[in-house]
Amino acid sequence: MVVNPERVHRFLVQTTAEPTRAGLETLMRDTTKGHFLVWLPLTHNYEHVGQADLIRGLLGHPRRF
Repeated sequence: MVVNPERVHRFLVQTTAEPTRAGLETLMRDTTKGHFLVWLPLTHNYEHVGQADLIRGLLGHPRRF
């Protein structure tokens, strides 16, 4: 089942700034709900690990990963 583009657009208009909105709409277009359900739990936390590693480096601590 493909994500409904009208619902995506309506949600993004209500919650997202204009420069970011177009990129997110392009990303979500023709993407299935299954993709989002698998992508989020498998990759989301790794993004935060990368952010923490970046901050650690900016603070001058050695890399751990």
